[in-house]
Amino acid sequence: MPTQLPITYFNFLVDAMVTHYVSFTDGGWRAEIKGTPLPDCEPHISSTNSVIQLFTRVAQSRLCQGNSDLKPTDHRSKDCETILSASAPKTSLRCGKCSVYRGTLRKAKSRAANSADNDRVAADSRTPFSTLSSTELLDRCRNLSASRQRTLKEIKDLKARISSIIAEKSVEVPESDVNESCKTKLIEGINNLPADSVKRLFLEQQLKAITATTASARRWHPTILRWCLIMHKKSKTLYRYMRQSEFVCLPSERTLSDYRCYRDVNSGVDQLHILDCLEKYGEQDVSILIDEMKVQEGLVYNSSSGDLWGFVDSLEADSLLDCVANSASTAPSTISKSEPLATHALSFMIRGLQSSLQAVVATYGSHCMTAERLFTRFWEVTANLELAGFRVRCCVSDGASINRKFYKLHMDDYPSDVVTHRARNRFAPDDRPIYLVSDTCHLMKTTRNGMENSGGNRNSRRLVVSDLFWGGSKELPLKTPWWQRLIIYIL
Repeated sequence: MPTQLPITYFNFLVDAMVTHYVSFTDGGWRAEIKGTPLPDCEPHISSTNSVIQLFTRVAQSRLCQGNSDLKPTDHRSKDCETILSASAPKTSLRCGKCSVYRGTLRKAKSRAANSADNDRVAADSRTPFSTLSSTELLDRCRNLSASRQRTLKEIKDLKARISSIIAEKSVEVPESDVNESCKTKLIEGINNLPADSVKRLFLEQQLKAITATTASARRWHPTILRWCLIMHKKSKTLYRYMRQSEFVCLPSERTLSDYRCYRDVNSGVDQLHILDCLEKYGEQDVSILIDEMKVQEGLVYNSSSGDLWGFVDSLEADSLLDCVANSASTAPSTISKSEPLATHALSFMIRGLQSSLQAVVATYGSHCMTAERLFTRFWEVTANLELAGFRVRCCVSDGASINRKFYKLHMDDYPSDVVTHRARNRFAPDDRPIYLVSDTCHLMKTTRNGMENSGGNRNSRRLVVSDLFWGGSKELPLKTPWWQRLIIYIL
């Protein structure tokens, strides 16, 4: 009959269970720790030292405690190793699998705590409105309304309390005493700062602004003016708020405009600006960008020159032609002798082809621009640029009908060209051409709008595209998306 010698180790700290178990049966040894066989255990032990080593190893083996403090049941990972490896730190209480699983249990516990504390219909609930039912939405709105009323009542009570405290304990101080106190503090602060300090300069300017009898008597240091110009450029609203708060004294926006606009801007070609660009960037190749924008119709009085701005900038020949056309189509009693007001502004901008030069060199007020008038103004701007030293290489504009007709006016310069894409530069000594380019962004936008509004959206177009696979032309269906129309149009 086989002989069995069971040797057990009771751990009363873990539910009084048999955690370590060693048995001997017919010369074979078996060691278990909480039902898990001890790995790398020799089945046959022949010497006393082997028995001592086995019992020592069983006694020193540690069990994985799992995560019972976070979850009473199923607190172990499904891949729990049960027995900690010999290389595990002595302070470790659980295996690697259970340590990773512990993070998942913590997140689940935190979510459960938040959902328990966060009522779905409470005023401070974080539950999205899209997840609430109709009844819950009504309850949520009622709670929000009640919370708003409570908040308004608290604010009213606090205002009344503050007003009563001010009425009982406030002390009226004359304005003269406040000014004297501020002056004293400023002087003390100025004396404690070094002579070349920016803070000292700022405080000195504030002291002079306070002591000035009127606002017009204030004089500002150039450094303060530069700082104010930068602040005003970054945010006009912030600068106005700083002036209105009266915490600091700052120059008015009217004062800043005198330093910001160092040169008067008039309609037509700005020759001084062209010379400034030439001095800064030197002679180089440039392109001319033409664009017309809508402006508010009205007159503005220029106090520095005494002129009225806002009339149409017409040449003498254009004015005579307009008068003749107006008199021929209108009754004599209704002919207007006053000049028309400008509704658009035609701008000419130059950009350097090899540099960062960007400058508006000419602006014209217009009421009804034509290709012939654009032709005259373009060559006027080109002449001033070429005489100054710039080399005009191309002209860029959008695909408006006036600009396309303006391009066609140059078809006699190069009769051999199938498409008019260049014009002879009449002011260049080497008789080089000026290339006429349509803006790519405007062309893509026009194509997109045509596709989108063809049979859809505004339904203002009926584009018929050629389909190579259908073998002919076919009108697009009404519900075809614009991006599909664009792809079919390209194909």
